[in-house]
Amino acid sequence: MTRNLALTARLDPRTPLARLLARGALTAALVAPLVGCGKPERPTPQGPGVQAKAKAKTLEQLPTPKVAAGSSALSPEQRSIPLATIGKRVITLGELEARLQQQPEPIRAQYRTLAKRKEFLLKWVQFEVLAEEARKQGLDKDPTVVETLKQQMVRRLMQESVTGTVRAQDITEAEVKAYYDNNQRLYHKPLQVEIRHILLKDGKRAERVRRELQAGAQGSPAKLAALWKDYVQRVSEDKGSVPFLGTLGMVSAEPPKGATPAELERWKSIPKNLRDAGLKLEAYTLSEVLQSEHGYHILYAVSRSPAVDKPFDKVKRSIRQRLLKRKRDLARTSYVDKLMGAAKVEYKDDAIRLLPPPKPVRRKPTKADLHVKPGGGGHGHAH
Repeated sequence: MTRNLALTARLDPRTPLARLLARGALTAALVAPLVGCGKPERPTPQGPGVQAKAKAKTLEQLPTPKVAAGSSALSPEQRSIPLATIGKRVITLGELEARLQQQPEPIRAQYRTLAKRKEFLLKWVQFEVLAEEARKQGLDKDPTVVETLKQQMVRRLMQESVTGTVRAQDITEAEVKAYYDNNQRLYHKPLQVEIRHILLKDGKRAERVRRELQAGAQGSPAKLAALWKDYVQRVSEDKGSVPFLGTLGMVSAEPPKGATPAELERWKSIPKNLRDAGLKLEAYTLSEVLQSEHGYHILYAVSRSPAVDKPFDKVKRSIRQRLLKRKRDLARTSYVDKLMGAAKVEYKDDAIRLLPPPKPVRRKPTKADLHVKPGGGGHGHAH
């Protein structure tokens, strides 16, 4: 390679690259590995409504990366120095600077040495040569390539028209604080345990049922879950909760912040001694027999949720990101609705019914599927 790296598209036929070109083995899959970090710029948009003079037909017409003078460490004269020539295509020092600036910082750090920057330029030149050969072979008109280009154009369109216009710094501190205040239950929650119960009027019978559940489970959460389903359906006298396997819901020492009136009413309806006992249970364990004005209860803890107490300063960054995503989603929907409204779109979709529905995919049962088998056996039944 000479000092100016003056290259032409006429390659030595003995080189591996020339043999690849001769065989016509140039595809999008081959281009990517050779490029490394030097990604090509977005080509000039193609399609209806684009003037012929704006369409990129040759390599020389492909847009080149630009670098703002204010962000450049070079003078205008230095930026115009040619580094490589490929036919009529000239790559300048300014373009190389722009390419390097477009890389993420960790990637940019790999090109601090002169040798590495020359390597970057070589890969870029190889890519340009391959891209031009692919165009000559008509691959720019390949349906897969065209579809990929459209996807990239739509992604860039949404980035420039929506995502780039809704910025994190535009979300005010007041908006973030309002979200925090209106969603207290997300950031302040007491210790909560989800419990179920079996209700019996006879205390001795309740003790017998508990012993049978404990013995039949043999310390296995899966066996206890199966036994619980069987027993609650057969013996529980709280018929209203039987369809829900005796569920009472989440209990806590105090009602959660932001609880709805219905949630408060449910929390108050559970006797205090049941709430207190439920909070002491680990998941998949039974309580002792407890008495209330309704009768005798056996509690079963299904899950335990630890207390949460997150001050505003600790969560305002994540809230800002949440609000940013919400605003961008709304802006994206509004933008698409506006374009759809202006477009002349007609639907004649009755023929869709001619498509056969996809066949269901059979999958192997997972451990979760096999965790609880309805109607699992026990070692005894209460009568």
